[in-house]
Amino acid sequence: MYAILELHATTRDTPGYRPDCRKHLVLRDTPGYRPDCREHLVLRDTPGYRPDCREHLVLRDTPGYRPDCREHLLLRDTPGYRPDCREHLVLRDTPGYRPDCREHLLLRDTPGYRPDCREHLLLRDTPGYRPDCREHLVLRDTPGYRPDCREHLLLRDTPGYRPDCRKHLVLRDTPGYRPDCRKHLLLRDTPGYRPDCRKHLVLRDTPGYRPDCRKHLLLRDTPGYRPDCRKHLLLRDTPGYRPDCRKHLLLRDTPGYRPDCREHLLLRDTPGYRPDCREHLVLRDTPGYRPDCRKHLLLRDTPGYRPDCRKHLVLRDTPGYRPDCREHLMLRDTLIIHCYLCRALKYLFFI
Repeated sequence: MYAILELHATTRDTPGYRPDCRKHLVLRDTPGYRPDCREHLVLRDTPGYRPDCREHLVLRDTPGYRPDCREHLLLRDTPGYRPDCREHLVLRDTPGYRPDCREHLLLRDTPGYRPDCREHLLLRDTPGYRPDCREHLVLRDTPGYRPDCREHLLLRDTPGYRPDCRKHLVLRDTPGYRPDCRKHLLLRDTPGYRPDCRKHLVLRDTPGYRPDCRKHLLLRDTPGYRPDCRKHLLLRDTPGYRPDCRKHLLLRDTPGYRPDCREHLLLRDTPGYRPDCREHLVLRDTPGYRPDCRKHLLLRDTPGYRPDCRKHLVLRDTPGYRPDCREHLMLRDTLIIHCYLCRALKYLFFI
């Protein structure tokens, strides 16, 4: 019997089964099952199950469960649980818990905790903590800390720190540092550094570097490098390389390579390859292959294959298969396998 139920992997023997319907997924033995309803997913044995309701997900044994309520998720054993409230998530044992409040997250043991305040996150032991302030994040021991200021992030020991300025990020020891400038990021020791320029990123030692140009990224040693061109990425040694072309990506050794064509990706050795066609992906040895057709994906040996049809996915041997129908996905052997296995099982168990 269990083996017979396993046949329902792709709803092969569901009464009234329709092969043009994607809905038959994991709905093998749902009582009162309707094949035209996507809602039958993981809801096989929910008491009082209604097939027209998507809400039956992981809520099979929730006390006082209501099938018309999506809120029954992970809230099965929350004390004082109310099935009409989405807030019961991870808040099961919070002292003074209120089921109508989403705020009970990680705040279970915060001194002076207030259940109506979302701000209690990681702020449990901050000196002078105020529960009505969202700003207490990672700022527990910042000298001169002000709890009403969101700017105290990673700025605990920055010289000349001002608590009213969000700009103090990773710029603690930059020479000539200005605390009112967001530009001080990773630019601490860049030669000729200007604190009013955001462009200094990873460009500290690029030859002919210009601090007013964002283009100096990973292009430090590219031959024939031009600092006004963003195109120098990973293309440093491509033969016939042109620095004004973004197309040079992974195409360094493609035979007959054209530097003005983005299509040379993974197509280096495709027979009859055309460099102006993006379609050469995994289709190198497909019989009757057409290089102008994106459809040749996993369809290399499908009987009666048509290269102009995207529908051939995993449906190679489905009886009564229609190549113009996207619904043939996991339904390859719906009828024949079912018949043969049922007969074999009947023979084994009832002979």
